[in-house]
Amino acid sequence: MSIRQIRVTVGNESGTLLKLCKILEENDIELRALDLVDKDAARIMRIIVDDVYTCNGILKEHGYSTAVKPVIVLDLEDKPESLPAFLKPLADNGIVLKYGYSFMENRKGRFFMAMRVEDEDVERAEELLEAAGFKPIVQDDLRRLFV
Repeated sequence: MSIRQIRVTVGNESGTLLKLCKILEENDIELRALDLVDKDAARIMRIIVDDVYTCNGILKEHGYSTAVKPVIVLDLEDKPESLPAFLKPLADNGIVLKYGYSFMENRKGRFFMAMRVEDEDVERAEELLEAAGFKPIVQDDLRRLFV
């Protein structure tokens, strides 16, 4: 049920992010979310796109080191209690949140939260979140939500 993100290693030099974004533009790949982390001599970029497998292949063709990983994405109300509400069932059941990032879209008062848990915990985390009243977004929802 989870969404797939692409982890891309890019250099720290000026223009490297622009180069990658131009590749996406030239191939009509729509970027839905981006998380950029500085790590030693490189940067780790995590992206959610509309067509993950096509995008991953294109990036590999251009020499990028990539990995496709599952992330759980929730559509949340923009209010203080949203984060504790979805974190509690995970914490209560020993699910560790490796990292997360939020991204917006055009609906007022809403945001998306992408979170990464261990691969072996993805299904269980989704079940716990659904039992707590949350509905994780699936890959096919990306096109519908961002029209």
